[in-house]
Amino acid sequence: MAKPDPLALLSVIAKTASRLKRILGFSEPQLGAMFEEAAKFRREYVECRRQAGITRDPSSKAQWLLFAAEWLERAEAAPALAKREAAETVSAK
Repeated sequence: MAKPDPLALLSVIAKTASRLKRILGFSEPQLGAMFEEAAKFRREYVECRRQAGITRDPSSKAQWLLFAAEWLERAEAAPALAKREAAETVSAK
């Protein structure tokens, strides 16, 4: 049996959590969006790593790895950024 894609699974979980929060009346749409954004960034990271793995040019490989590092950094920063933005939104009310 095929192993499930963890990024796809994360996206499904985020969407489900977001819908459940709306149904229950919680007002935290940023959290669902945060998971979506982090998953998107991780997909970009994986794609850049894949491109780096198939290129034969050392300069191109280095550039793809730099892109990958940037996407990974954004993916890791997304949760903290979303929480900070949510806190600023709540304090502004």
